[in-house]
Amino acid sequence: MAYTDDLANLPNISFDRILMLAKDNVPPKKRENPWIGLEHGVKLLDNDDELAQYLVAYGQIHREKLNLALDEIKSPAEYFSRNITIIDWGCGQGLATICFFDYMRNLGIEPAVEKIILIEPSAVAIKRANEHVLKYTSSAEISLVNKFIDDVKVSDIRASNDTLVLHFFSNVLDIPSVHLDMLSDLIKDNLKAEQILFCVGPQNAGVSRIAEFSKMFDIKDDDLIGEQSGQLSVRGTINLMVFRLKANVAEIIKVKYYHHPHMNLSSNTALKRVLSKIPETKSQFVKALQFYNAVIALEKMKSANIPEKDIFYYQYHLEDPKEVKFNIDIQANCEFEPVFLVNLDKSKTKWPKHLNIALCICWNNKIYRLLQYIYPFEDLKDININKQYISVDLSMFSVNEDVAGQLELTRNIIEAITAVLKDKDTTLGKLESILRDAIGHTVSLYSQLSLCLTEENPYLAQIHSELKNLEGKDESPLITAFLSGHLNSNIEDNVSEDDIISVVNMDDSQRRAITSALNSKVSVITGPPGTGKTQMIINLLANAMLKGKSVLVASKNNKAVDNIKDRFDMVDDYQYLLRFGSKDFNETNIMPSLDRFSNSISDIKYDDESLSKTISKYDQRCIEAADARRRIGELVRLTDSIPELQSSIESLTHQHNLFSKEIDSFRTANNDIDRLSSNNKYNWEKMSVDIQKNLNILQSKNRGLKKIFFNIFSKKRYGVQILNELLSFPSEVRKWVEDESGIRQITDIQSCSNLIELYEIELKHANRIKSYCTYLSAKVSEIKEIEKQLSLGNKALEDVKRKIDILSEEQEKLIKEIEDIRKEISSLSVELLSNLIKARLVTPETRNAIAIYQNYLPNNIPWKKQDIPAFVKDARNFIAAFRLNSVTSLSVKSAYPLERELFDMIVIDEASQCDVASALPLLYRVKQVVVIGDPCQLKHITSITTDEEQIIKERLALGENSLLRYVDQSLWDYCNGLITSAKYNNTHVMLHCHYRCHPQIIGYSNEMFYQKRGMTLKVCTKEVNNELPNKGIVWVDVIGQSATHNYRINEAEAEKAISIATDIASHCPIVSIGIISPFRAQAEKINSMIPKAYRERIVSDTVHKFQGDERDVIIYTLVITDNSPKRMISWIDNVVPNLVNVAVTRARSTLYIIANREYIKKYSSRNLPLGYLAEYTENRTSVTSLKQETIIIDTNVFVNYPDILHQIDPSKQIVISAKVIDELDKLKVKLDDVKRRNVELALRNINRSFDIRGIRMECADLECLPIDFSRRNPDNLILSVALKYRNQSPTLLTSDNGLQIKAKGLGVNTIKPNSI
Repeated sequence: MAYTDDLANLPNISFDRILMLAKDNVPPKKRENPWIGLEHGVKLLDNDDELAQYLVAYGQIHREKLNLALDEIKSPAEYFSRNITIIDWGCGQGLATICFFDYMRNLGIEPAVEKIILIEPSAVAIKRANEHVLKYTSSAEISLVNKFIDDVKVSDIRASNDTLVLHFFSNVLDIPSVHLDMLSDLIKDNLKAEQILFCVGPQNAGVSRIAEFSKMFDIKDDDLIGEQSGQLSVRGTINLMVFRLKANVAEIIKVKYYHHPHMNLSSNTALKRVLSKIPETKSQFVKALQFYNAVIALEKMKSANIPEKDIFYYQYHLEDPKEVKFNIDIQANCEFEPVFLVNLDKSKTKWPKHLNIALCICWNNKIYRLLQYIYPFEDLKDININKQYISVDLSMFSVNEDVAGQLELTRNIIEAITAVLKDKDTTLGKLESILRDAIGHTVSLYSQLSLCLTEENPYLAQIHSELKNLEGKDESPLITAFLSGHLNSNIEDNVSEDDIISVVNMDDSQRRAITSALNSKVSVITGPPGTGKTQMIINLLANAMLKGKSVLVASKNNKAVDNIKDRFDMVDDYQYLLRFGSKDFNETNIMPSLDRFSNSISDIKYDDESLSKTISKYDQRCIEAADARRRIGELVRLTDSIPELQSSIESLTHQHNLFSKEIDSFRTANNDIDRLSSNNKYNWEKMSVDIQKNLNILQSKNRGLKKIFFNIFSKKRYGVQILNELLSFPSEVRKWVEDESGIRQITDIQSCSNLIELYEIELKHANRIKSYCTYLSAKVSEIKEIEKQLSLGNKALEDVKRKIDILSEEQEKLIKEIEDIRKEISSLSVELLSNLIKARLVTPETRNAIAIYQNYLPNNIPWKKQDIPAFVKDARNFIAAFRLNSVTSLSVKSAYPLERELFDMIVIDEASQCDVASALPLLYRVKQVVVIGDPCQLKHITSITTDEEQIIKERLALGENSLLRYVDQSLWDYCNGLITSAKYNNTHVMLHCHYRCHPQIIGYSNEMFYQKRGMTLKVCTKEVNNELPNKGIVWVDVIGQSATHNYRINEAEAEKAISIATDIASHCPIVSIGIISPFRAQAEKINSMIPKAYRERIVSDTVHKFQGDERDVIIYTLVITDNSPKRMISWIDNVVPNLVNVAVTRARSTLYIIANREYIKKYSSRNLPLGYLAEYTENRTSVTSLKQETIIIDTNVFVNYPDILHQIDPSKQIVISAKVIDELDKLKVKLDDVKRRNVELALRNINRSFDIRGIRMECADLECLPIDFSRRNPDNLILSVALKYRNQSPTLLTSDNGLQIKAKGLGVNTIKPNSI
């Protein structure tokens, strides 16, 4: 309840302060993408974390829209001076209401709100709304209606007829489940006061529910559209409307339309064509599929590869230079006309093509098709070229993203050119001027248009086809959760790390990755270069076989799939992992492989008993490891329980002391009766009852005639009785009674009233003593109970300590036992995998499954609906025999049907290069997905612009869905965000150990790219290639010039690269060499310069093409120099910064950088890739140690050793948990003077050392802790930081024995301060 408490203490409430408070309360893992898991803002929120997320993700958007709506009320001070009732429909956390108060206060107005009705189905949200609103007003009556809007009754929204009713509909009317007719009837039929309806909605083109709602109040289309006539049907969508309702007559105050600011849809015929083919649907699942299908449809139209021989040129003439319109006469080009006509002839062309028209630029004696327009075939087929021109306006052209990439144009430049194209006043002269400013002063518009026919990209066409088919399929659990952006559960299994088999070497991070993959429905693995992704995948496949899972390995990259296949074959003599590909590949590779299996099955020697024994042995070792883990876990649990037990004992002791003091004070205050209470001779309970009984008798006799007779005949007898009874009382009580009553002898009694008074005084003192005894007895009982609990607590603490002592003695033995079990399981692994494969192959069904499936390959994959069920059945039988398969995203269709959950698991490698759309058909075929990638590598390349993507989203009413993205989001990005919505298994696993590059090479990438994302690599590189003269990074400073004919060529650098490469090749015959450049022209230039004798040894290409490859020596020529356009260095640093990381990490032993250092230092900076590379290579010419030890310091060390930082070897990395800083800050006010001074000194030393020593501060990562560790224990938070670094030989510096025990149990080294 931290948010609620902070809110209560928040002074000067404002919407901004609420947003800041929400940001502080968003879980750390969701702060970067707070919308994850909220189902695009329509999820019914059910916990505090989601409330904070929603505020951060959507709060500002709500405020901006509502403020725009409120701006439409003229003279608000006067208008809102009346008594107001607010009805906040679907109020969520009351954002509309508090925005209203905030808006008014900013105007200096205090509105007269007398009643607020908050309507919201989420119980936690409406409670939070009430808390928010109460901070703004204490005078208004607040009514909470915890219902869905359709369930609201008349009684829920009663308002006085003389008030002004304000209705707020903030992103509510666009929810399809809200019945607008019922809602409008409820308002019209039951509220008679004057009303204002503020309706705001998402910025989604095509969403018309606000318009529909307004029409239910008899608002006509003419009134609705007004001067905006025509915009609703083309691009306009009402996203804001304010109207007044008085006597059920509606009056529009304001209507606002949303228009896309950058693109005129009518000028983008390709996009328009794509949008026109999207059918209407209410299913959010289908809409998400339609979004990806649409972007792929547009991508395939725009991404055609056009050979130069297929391009024709057309000399254009403008009739009016002010109106740039190109009228193309196809018949004027005698070469292109027949090609064009054949394309239109259905009898000659089965698959007609689109017309690509390009407005070219001429630069450095080369023509670039920079601006293009795609004329879809559907629009061409009806044109009669004998009578008609093909007309294209300048505004219809867009920037060709592929050519822009060749020219290294930044996104800002592309957007500037786009804006000029769309400006109706743009002339060709103005356009040419802009292009010169953007590209170079020698640029000119080419005098001819480029014409060509383009067929759609076959890869994208296939993805588009599969996505289209998906729209008609039943949803699968995985893909439904995937597209919704929310995982209700991400638990698939409960495999222990100790159970993992390893058929190839495996480090701890790879083991964790495999465990995560087996246990999660969606798992994300980060595999930086050289961290053993492939060997991890090989071991994952082996473990999946052991679990009986069928697995599909996939990637967009052929090389990645081939590499996995080759590596698996090295541990499997049967080559069981099948590699499917194109139809031609399947014919030449898969068919022979299946023949080989069919012919050799009878020769396989398989012993079922041997497999059973091996599995039995494996199972037994797993049980033993689990028991050892349980014992270690028990030690940890017991250690964790000590602070709680000690706290309980301290609390009981404190309570005991308080009660004792309370009793002592009570006895002192009642000293006069304390002695009497301890005298067992008197039963004060009974005495009190007897006195009361006698008093009642006397009171009954003290009435009317009885009183007279009593005083005459009975007074003396009763008086003697009472005085005799009084003699039996303790002397102190007797004296109190005598003194108060004045009656000491019988003669003092004058009447019955005297006797009654005497009894009342006796009763008062008896009751006082009785109450004292009762209270004292209760307190004594409570103290005895506390003493009993203390005894039990102390005994429990002794038992725990005794058990800890016993288990601590066993700990090292248990750890060693687990290590031995892992080794034994590893020794069984290859044999186990081999027997599991043989067990699949020798079944009677396998040969038949192969024969049947071969009938489908390579060219007989069914497409008719009636043939699909049999194909699916046969595919399942085939997969039952061959559990391991591999494909590319493109080739899966040539191998397997599009059927839900065909495989148990898919492993997608190079997921950071894969877009989400191309992965969806793969995901539909599986139950479980493992994505492996590196966010610091290059993403997929697309020709789609963000504007086009946004328009598609708006057409589907997904405009505010920030999760669905294609242009700038990889599959790895999407899945990494998706898993954060799950309660468990919600973080990616990183492969930490780097085995490829020389330490100095990977050191740069570590610091520049990975550490900035909280991912630090442990360098485990072994020394190789001893014959090389230089190792690590060698900067070769070359001050060349960009070529005048092509600024992307630097001949001086090219010559130096060839010189270095040939020298190494001649002296080191077994060393592999690659020369790479960010620019294709430079790579091609160098490639032409490689001597024929070395063409097998030296390869030259772009960095993009080299991704996924590696060489012993890489020579990296940057080209950029003094006469280069400044945008070139900006393009590398800002547009494709990961390009530098890819380039650097291609080198195993030596990286030569050929570049102009001073130029880079001048135009880049240390926080950018090139600037930091220049600085890094200048200051660090060697690496002193391959393994830098990491020290994590506990709080108690700083308290007792404030100068500890000065005592630690400077070569060691120091990491401090954020919890340590927090604890030290709190201890400043709790400790004695000496310790407090120590803490203050320690904090000063930490502050000074952050920059000097490069100290890192890390937040706790609770996912690193075993599940049975307390998440609130400060020691465990500090321990979690050490566990984050466990692949970097971390050492935990602490004096705390309990923390040392837990750390050792988890494999973390510990030392005490006096050992430094």
